[in-house]
This record gives sequence, structure tokens and C-alpha cells, in this order.
Amino acid sequence: MTLPARGRAGSLPARPRLLVVALLLSAGLAACTPEGGGRSGPAPDDGSQRRDVLLDQGSADVVDLRPVTVQARPGDVVVLHSGNPGHGGDDESPVHHLFTSAPADSPPPLFVAAGRGHLPNPGSWGMCRGGDPARATGGCPIPPVEGPSAYDGRSYFSLGALLPGETRELPLAPDLPPGTYRFTCTVHPDMYVDIEVVEDPTTAAPLPPAEVAAARQQVVPHTTSGPGRPVVLLGPQPAGSAAEVLTAVPGAVRVPVGGAVTWRVDDRSPHTVELGLDHPPHLADTTATDTAPAVPRGRRWDGTGTVRSGVLSADPSVDRTTFSLVFTRPGTYRAYDRFHAGIKTVVQVG
Repeated sequence: MTLPARGRAGSLPARPRLLVVALLLSAGLAACTPEGGGRSGPAPDDGSQRRDVLLDQGSADVVDLRPVTVQARPGDVVVLHSGNPGHGGDDESPVHHLFTSAPADSPPPLFVAAGRGHLPNPGSWGMCRGGDPARATGGCPIPPVEGPSAYDGRSYFSLGALLPGETRELPLAPDLPPGTYRFTCTVHPDMYVDIEVVEDPTTAAPLPPAEVAAARQQVVPHTTSGPGRPVVLLGPQPAGSAAEVLTAVPGAVRVPVGGAVTWRVDDRSPHTVELGLDHPPHLADTTATDTAPAVPRGRRWDGTGTVRSGVLSADPSVDRTTFSLVFTRPGTYRAYDRFHAGIKTVVQVG
């Protein structure tokens, strides 16, 4: 899943936007450029240490999912750095992560319903400190300003949307008991940070370089022809790989006039299928209406107007994982993904 980098700079248009709430909630968190994984350095004046962790050394189309372990003392500050460069140019849409203290088997929902569309759940996308994770279903259980100033091992914590090149600081409470505490990415549950609270921590080892090329080779977009009903998988994760390739498989399909294509999503990461546009839609310009389905009668499309699938995700807050469309006019059509600017499907009809 992706977020436009321009949202960080506060340059969103004036009308309400899909991600305004999340960006406001995460505003004010310190950001700096990572210099490497596993660094340790002094924190201001109180004897605590910064325990820096470098995450996701992938690329614009590959997410490095490997988990990380870091040791720290009570009172230290764990700093998460995103090493993924994301997309650039007109399709700027950086890969991002949402780390929370909720258990991986019961994460807070990614979205909340808004009319026929969806809005990001502030309890996942924004900075949130305190309360019961079970209450992070449509907002932060406790307003951030009223929550604890440091993680105490019991309260719900969300570090907000982490974009490429950004950092998120997680202060540990001085009385945090020894043990292992896990922060899991809500969008990519295979990516997590285990914080081992010990008396005498060691410096975390830097992550090895991401095996980006090997991951790409495992997923090769191809063309499916014939009278069948092709199924396009969005955002697949190769079996046995520590990386997720952000693509459509197959990336191009051919169907006869009157043939149908089905798009499918198998993971929590949100996607959309949108046709009839001359360029990828910008996520920063998205409203709840844009995330609602807009389909022609009978799901039969003649190539005129626009088509929207609505949000597709295996996250329970969406509960829509497939979208099918019948093509009734010959031509070449491109389907875009609002959440992942680099994912496109080319449909050849006739």
C-alpha cells in the first residue's frame, strides 16, 4: 500500500481528503535521514540511548518484509527508519508501513466505512498512545495528548504512517518490565520489530541488503489468452520469500469481446481497479466517494466513462477481495490501482 509523499509537506488541496485525518494525527513526529541499521547513540540528557533500526531496504516495487530484533533498556528510545525509496515523478506513491502494538492476529482495522466508500482508521494510520487495542476500531482509544508519553508494555500504541526516508520514535517507559515486545505492521503482518528489553543491551546488527532482484524474478508478469476468464492477482507475495512484489500478475490479459476479467487481492494491503482514466489517480486527491464502487449496469463496460471497484482488501474492515468486469467493445484498456501507482493491468479486448 502506498501514500503520496506530497502529503507530508502539507500541500494537500483545500477540500477534505481521504488521508487528512491520518496525516494530522501523525503530524509533529520527528523525522530524520537514516544512516544505517542498528546504530546506538545518546538521547537528550537523561542517560537513555537511541536504538535505531533500519527497515524495508526494498525498492519502489518490492517491499522487504524481514522482521527485526533490537535490544534496549527501559527508558531508551527505539527509532524506526524506513529505507524504501518508494516511487518518484508524477506517479509518486511511496511504500509505507503502520506499526502498532496490537497483536498480529487481531490488528486494528485499516478503514472505517464512510457512505459507500472508506476512510482510513485513525487508530491505525495516525499517532495513537494509550487505551485498549480492542477499542482502536474507528479512532484512537485515548486522544494522543491524553495517553502515556512512553510505551509501558500494556497500552495501545500506533506510530502512524511511516513513509520512505521518515522515522518514528518509540520511547520506552523507565519502568518497562524486561521481556520482548512486538510492534507489527498493520499492512504487512510479516514485518515486525521485536524489542527485547534487557539490562545490558547490545547494538543491533545492520540488516543485510534486500534481495530485491531475486524477489522480482519470482513474479514475472505474463499474458493470458483464450476464451477463459483470466484472474489478475494484485500485490502478490512469492511463497517462501521475504519480499512482496508490488505488481499485477498477469500484468496483461487478452479476452474476446464479451469476455470478463477478475481482479483478486489476497492480503490486507488495499488496492483498487479503475478504468477509463488517462493517468493513475492520485491518492492525496482521494475522497470517500472515490473509494466507493462505480460500475456499469450488469458489470458490462463498453469503454466509455469510468469504472471503480472500490477498495479491495482482505482486511475485515473492507470485506471485498474481488472485482469482475465484462468488456463489450474491442480495444486496449489500462486498469490502475489508486493505492499503488506502480501497479497497472493492460486488458486487450478482441
